[in-house]
Amino acid sequence: MADQVRVLTPARFAQGFSYAEYLNQVETNRDQFESNYATMALTEEDKQFFAALGRKVANLNVLVIAEDWCPDVYTNLPILMRIAESAGNMQIRIFPRDKNLDLMNDYLTNGNMSIPAIVFFDDRWQEIGRFIERPVAATKFLVDTRNELANSGLSQEEQMKELRRRFRDARDSFRQETVREIRQVLEKVAGR
Repeated sequence: MADQVRVLTPARFAQGFSYAEYLNQVETNRDQFESNYATMALTEEDKQFFAALGRKVANLNVLVIAEDWCPDVYTNLPILMRIAESAGNMQIRIFPRDKNLDLMNDYLTNGNMSIPAIVFFDDRWQEIGRFIERPVAATKFLVDTRNELANSGLSQEEQMKELRRRFRDARDSFRQETVREIRQVLEKVAGR
């Protein structure tokens, strides 16, 4: 919405948490954040892409709207941190969604407050692009698997258990999809 006034300014951005600060205030799933970070590795090709991006672009500002109870947050935020380490030029600031609804309202997805909302800005604070919630392939997997399990005769509890098991088994491929989708967003800047 071109005529909408955005609430994110450089001063507001500076008020967000760094990743370390965010982890220090996490009340639930800290072990999940730490485990996902420890087990996440970028491919050599991805490391080279993000390192080249870091040499090409002076500064990338990355707004993250998140909550620690959300599986998509504790899955994808550690991936973003590995990307940032390779790039070396990303200033990441994290804002808890429920305490920053004004920011969240600027980044709704189909009217929903989907998280994480990861929004990339160049050094002039022009939005480059967004990665919201999870990769498209993961969302399709969840929808298809829920539909399949709904007709399986399993109880609701058994369906949820099976859905979590299947999603966990596919975790590595979805991690790579997250990296791929973030690369697609940032290729716009890499080509400058």
